[in-house]
Amino acid sequence: MRSSTLERHSFIFTTLAMNQTIFFVGWAKEMRNRGHDVCIVSFHEESCQYITEQGVTCYNIFEGIQRDPDIHATFASLCESYGMDEPNILMSHEKIAFNIKKTVDIKTKYCNYIKSFEKIITGIQESFSGKLFVIQELGGFSSLLSCYFVAKKHGIDNIFLEPSFFRGRVFFVKNDISSIDVGAPDSPITDVPAELKTYLEETLAQKKIVIPMKDKAGYRNPIKKMLSRHNITRLFQKIFSKVIKKKQEEFSYIGHHVKRHVRMLINNVLLRRFYATVPEDTFIYFPMHVPNDVALTVRSPEYFDQLGLIHLLARSLPIGTKLAIKEHPAMLGDIDRKRISETLKMFDNVVLLEPRTNNYDVLLKASLIVTINSKAGAEAALLGKPVLVLGDAFYDKSPLVSYIDNLKDLRRHIAETLTNNASGPSEDDIQQYFAAVWEQSYRGDIYFDDESNYNDFSDSLLEYLDKHVLLPA
Repeated sequence: MRSSTLERHSFIFTTLAMNQTIFFVGWAKEMRNRGHDVCIVSFHEESCQYITEQGVTCYNIFEGIQRDPDIHATFASLCESYGMDEPNILMSHEKIAFNIKKTVDIKTKYCNYIKSFEKIITGIQESFSGKLFVIQELGGFSSLLSCYFVAKKHGIDNIFLEPSFFRGRVFFVKNDISSIDVGAPDSPITDVPAELKTYLEETLAQKKIVIPMKDKAGYRNPIKKMLSRHNITRLFQKIFSKVIKKKQEEFSYIGHHVKRHVRMLINNVLLRRFYATVPEDTFIYFPMHVPNDVALTVRSPEYFDQLGLIHLLARSLPIGTKLAIKEHPAMLGDIDRKRISETLKMFDNVVLLEPRTNNYDVLLKASLIVTINSKAGAEAALLGKPVLVLGDAFYDKSPLVSYIDNLKDLRRHIAETLTNNASGPSEDDIQQYFAAVWEQSYRGDIYFDDESNYNDFSDSLLEYLDKHVLLPA
């Protein structure tokens, strides 16, 4: 097999914000030191000067964009040409994330970005040598997806970066928006890595939840987020950049962002009267997912309305069984306060847990876990608990869980699991499966600015390309 470590390749990174820019510049320099061609396509004009000053080739996606007289016709044509089969689903992520009312505004972004990236790709192919790859974080924004579809049309491999189940490790998702599928290993793994054994033992002993380095700042209550010196500084910097300097960027919806966090703070305060402790009675657990995340908006859009699903679960339980729900710790208060209050008043078998409750403490006491595609489902399987999975998750084909592909079957599965007091997977099955997950993930912490991390990412990407992309010579 040809080796990526010896061949010269070309890499396009995309950036949407300064923290991403700093990371991709550091990684790009490491890849360039290894003999590869690199560049960064920026959807954040403030980053362009920094990228250039660091000696990395930069392409400003906004340069040369011209007004299109018929966006609707152009968008329809691009959808057909680039294989965008479900445009409403794709556009819904940005509509929800930025509260964009007019569909034409998102159509305009797709048209502008696709046409601009087409020009950039043409120039890169003429100046760079070796096989070309597009590397970007997984997301549902028009910026990232435009690059993905352009690369796909040109036969260029697009590698999405996604935090793995394991802290400090990453999944590489090639040419797909869906989750990678980690099923049972094709053959028994006889040599489970010692590093994995230590990781699992430490995780279970200390009850550590999976928090990617890039998201750690988000795992704070809304008050601390709003009063953070860093966030306040960034807010004024963004206002100055947008209003005074007239710089463009993907995340330019400042007013919506501020209103959302104010609403989260109010919701968090007013919902505290409903918070409860872990039930002593029999209960099933539904850990709420990050609202508006690509895991729901694009990967499992049919379950985007989590409160609607909670209603169904509450009506599906056997008499005497409770349903425990808990907000995602990264987005406290980012739920519809009125609807959740009405739900708790309507169903006395639904309990809203205090969000600081350790997830492992809830999982250990639950009789059954129902999830869409949360990593909490994999954590429950790790503990040997029975798990029902509804959506597109990396573990939905795992032998450790039961995948429910029709909501009509949900009541029956819940009843059978509780009635039969179903046990979870065996210890051997657990070790085998998570060894397979470990093998399909690689060292690296997204957006962590550290030299050793850039080295890990470079090693990991090249190893991944050798194993899963480059064909035998």
